[in-house]
Amino acid sequence: MDIRRIGINSATLPGTLQEKIDAALAAGFGAVELSAKDLLAHPEGATVAARRVRESSLKVSAFQVLREMGSNTEREFEYRLDAAKSILELAASVGCRLLIVSSSTSPTAVADPVLLARNLSVLGTLATPFGIRIGYEALAWGRWVSEYTDAWRVVELANRRNVGLVIDSFQILMRQTAADTLKDIPADRIFLVQFSDYKFDFISEIEEFVEVSRHERVFPGEGAHGQLITELLTQLESNGYRGDYTLDVFSDDNQHSQLPLVMARAQASVQWLAARVAAGNT
Repeated sequence: MDIRRIGINSATLPGTLQEKIDAALAAGFGAVELSAKDLLAHPEGATVAARRVRESSLKVSAFQVLREMGSNTEREFEYRLDAAKSILELAASVGCRLLIVSSSTSPTAVADPVLLARNLSVLGTLATPFGIRIGYEALAWGRWVSEYTDAWRVVELANRRNVGLVIDSFQILMRQTAADTLKDIPADRIFLVQFSDYKFDFISEIEEFVEVSRHERVFPGEGAHGQLITELLTQLESNGYRGDYTLDVFSDDNQHSQLPLVMARAQASVQWLAARVAAGNT
């Protein structure tokens, strides 16, 4: 596996946007995953931040995240579309070609997959002039879509080439979803794969899903589920997936640590992932 396919989420790293960019380049990463906050919180403004990203030569593999597109009323959906347009403009400003949309966690979220697919299709139409694809990700604590198999059903119904799937190992581990079902999903319909792990065994309470997801993730190779991550990675590669991977490690420990130390762990995780693929090919 070409390790240049593995990027890193800016939220994984402590420091300023420029410090993260410089550290990612120095560590050999070719891509980063960004959010609106990265640009809007820049002390010199979003325009300057976007220029710094473009000048860095780093690819922006994904922009996150648009939430609650599973709106229950037309008025709410129109409001979300307005928000989507603003995020699409920010993503386009850094040359990003993928916007991640997460499944809704709202108690009033739409349950009908046909209506969810219609919402994603409309969003795909909105994204087309920007040259941006829409990647739908199932959150483990999503109201109706909580596993990648649920998300794939919605993507299939949306039936647009620029609407696909985002696979997140963390969400799969939380829900204990079988990785072998991935073989039924065409590799070109998966737009991004995110990797992280956690140090506990398995968690049963949804409230804990959220807490661990936002504060206690660890890099692949550091957690309790290395074998399952290896199976997921092997399944994806054998199925012909040749898209981007990203290290998506939201952690309070990372934010309170020194950037070089976190980056060293990220580099070790990249090597760990590459070794798993190499072992599977021998």
